Amino acid sequence: MPVWICYEKDEQMIQQCQKLIQNRVLCLGPYDNLKNIEFLQGVDIYRLKLARCSNIIPKFKSDTLRELRIEDCNLKTIDDLPLAQLQVLELITNISGSTEEPKLNLQNITKCKLLKYLYLKNYRNIDLTPVENLTSLIKIKLESCSIKKLDVLAPLVNLEELILSNNYGINISALSTFQKLRTLIIYFCAIEDKQINIFDSINLNPIKTLKKLQFLSLVGNNIQYITTLQSMTQLKELILSYNPVIDISPLRHMVTLESLYLDNCNIKNLDVLYSGGPSKCFFELGRRMKFII
Repeated sequence: MPVWICYEKDEQMIQQCQKLIQNRVLCLGPYDNLKNIEFLQGVDIYRLKLARCSNIIPKFKSDTLRELRIEDCNLKTIDDLPLAQLQVLELITNISGSTEEPKLNLQNITKCKLLKYLYLKNYRNIDLTPVENLTSLIKIKLESCSIKKLDVLAPLVNLEELILSNNYGINISALSTFQKLRTLIIYFCAIEDKQINIFDSINLNPIKTLKKLQFLSLVGNNIQYITTLQSMTQLKELILSYNPVIDISPLRHMVTLESLYLDNCNIKNLDVLYSGGPSKCFFELGRRMKFII
């Protein structure tokens, strides 16, 4: 699919969109007077003030647009978005330099009956209750949204990929409901406060119930013991980087494991990798990459 890129300071002001029909525009800047944009299938709107964003959005036809990404537009509600045929929706806000906490009302997301992928970033304490009705979702990414529990997502039994990043202290006990998960990524979600000496790791028990899981990344979650994972013999790739893991002997049971990442861990003994361990292991020590067979 051809891609057009329009930057805010682009000297070539595009006034016609004849060639953009059924294609995709990335980084839609100040071009709120473009014609024929209602035929676009995918659009990225970047750093527009809410007023201008509101002027552009109604021009897209709800029965045509398939992918929509809105970043740093001070979006407060999705009521005016063309949601009917959307398959990909990414809503991102940049909280740096902002005096107020970004808030977003997702009530009308229930109109996204065909949505396959949802990405939300930097919307702290967002209410995800409306998302539970989107049973067509197969991928969700929640980054820095202060999510504490996954229970509200439990009805999404068709999920195949779940990404949780910087949601500190999240309770993942509801993971066992996502039995179709093939990819699970949990980045830096453990509770860590050096000032009051509190370090808590995530609970791995719900993860071991995911029998179809093939890719598991648990970067930066203060994990010391991985015995719980030894029954996950179906895993093909495991990333444990930035965890104080001491003993990796439970990995010897993972005969199907192809890739293992242990950079910035406290591993003392690697001998287990030479006796019934993974067939391929990667260790990134600082900037050095070592390949072990």
